[in-house]
Amino acid sequence: MDNFNHGVAPQTEVTTLETLLRAAPVGVGVVSGRVFSHASPRLCEMVGYTREELLGQSTRMLYQTAEEFERTGRIYYRELSAHGLSSIETRWLRKDGVLIDVLISSSPTHPTELETAVIITVLDISEARRSQEELVWRNRQLRAFQRISEVMLADEAEQAIFDTIAREAAEMSGFPLVTIELCDFDKAVMVFRGVHGISLEGMPTPFEVPMDVTLSGQVARTGEVLLETEVSGRREYAAPILRQLRVETCLCVPIKVDGKVIGTLSLSHPER
Repeated sequence: MDNFNHGVAPQTEVTTLETLLRAAPVGVGVVSGRVFSHASPRLCEMVGYTREELLGQSTRMLYQTAEEFERTGRIYYRELSAHGLSSIETRWLRKDGVLIDVLISSSPTHPTELETAVIITVLDISEARRSQEELVWRNRQLRAFQRISEVMLADEAEQAIFDTIAREAAEMSGFPLVTIELCDFDKAVMVFRGVHGISLEGMPTPFEVPMDVTLSGQVARTGEVLLETEVSGRREYAAPILRQLRVETCLCVPIKVDGKVIGTLSLSHPER
């Protein structure tokens, strides 16, 4: 009877361990020299690879760039050497091409042999990161609307209000060049009313550009959002001012009232 019990106990322990690992909210793996030697079911599910696809492979396969792989490696070994533990936030690239935010905690199986085997636990923090980013974005919006309201209530000139809106849009979006243009369909022109990051000094007032040579004019006619990442390749649509500023990316959004386009908000960037 004793021999029978000794024979089944290891299998029972392995089964129990696998069940626990499958139920855990974190992925668990073992890496040696940053090469997988074990991967729990949850870890495989998290990254979209089977265990067979992961084992024997470098963790480099999960990083979008070699630079990020090297950066996390430097932190990884430095913290393990100094403290015996490491905790890193990074992004992993799933097999299906989706990027996920992860928190990786590591500890060596032997404190003096970091290259031998390291246990890693991986937590998918994508949802928490999205919630945090959403909160930051909402706070930015509130601050922007607060400043715009202050200008409007201070009875500032209409031009100052438009320029304030353009400036706040630039700060919220990270796009350095922002314009607000109103449509004059009778004259077939876009009239610049608010600008940020663009000097209209020396330009006629009001500054008008024909609709048929501007990206904003196209948006005014179609009423649809336009994102162009190669403005320089669309000379027939780009206004001279955009060429002068070497704009490469432009996001143009229609401004509508009661379903009718009355203007556009354009966010431009010199990089793709």
